[in-house]
Amino acid sequence: QTVILEFDKELYDPDDRLLAYVFINNTLFNAELVQYGYANIKVTPNVKYLNPLVSAMKYAVDNNLGVYATNPQT
Repeated sequence: QTVILEFDKELYDPDDRLLAYVFINNTLFNAELVQYGYANIKVTPNVKYLNPLVSAMKYAVDNNLGVYATNPQT
């Protein structure tokens, strides 16, 4: 598989973690994580792919997935 890291304005978050958009075979993996509720988004100066991430979050919220579940399984 082809994995590409793409960077935006901020390279690190306040906890010194590297921030990157991850593409696997031309698919934005960050959005995949959000879409299935495995991650959430945080608006920072890094907004290059904000629209697909917000769309992915809306899908997860509308479908009560993962971190967006209204009744999470325990």
